[in-house]
Amino acid sequence: MEPTLEHPPASRAVPLGMAAIVIMATGYGWVGGNFATVTDTMAVKLAITAGHLIFPAALAVLAGLLTAHPGSAAARRTVTAVAWLGVLFAAVSTGYALANPDPGAFGPHNLADYTAIVILLAGALLWLLHRLLRPAPRPRLPQAAGEQPAAPSTLGQAPGR
Repeated sequence: MEPTLEHPPASRAVPLGMAAIVIMATGYGWVGGNFATVTDTMAVKLAITAGHLIFPAALAVLAGLLTAHPGSAAARRTVTAVAWLGVLFAAVSTGYALANPDPGAFGPHNLADYTAIVILLAGALLWLLHRLLRPAPRPRLPQAAGEQPAAPSTLGQAPGR
């Protein structure tokens, strides 16, 4: 007989936290391409772009760390900090744009700009809600050799039955 490769069924194809990281990284990258103003010099435009590429790169590294070590509290806190920075950026840039309606000024002024802000905000809020609704998994302690896992008990069950 020919051996067959079987894959165990996955509970979810993409965990919610990883989806939030990818959406947030997409938003940061898109924002970086849209928010250079027409009066900026090439050096300033490159600095803005590089600054907005740092967050997607950091999120990619953090996603890798969380994949390798799902219980990493430091990686989760860092992603949470980047998410809060995304919320802050969205609020400040939108407030500035509403106060200064000049289409050449900083901030979202058209559909492409607002799309990037909405994507960034969606990823950040998805991560923050994910963190608030479900705490980080705790690492499981290894069991001693030959020790059986404890059987789940029910409230009405008498001991020894």
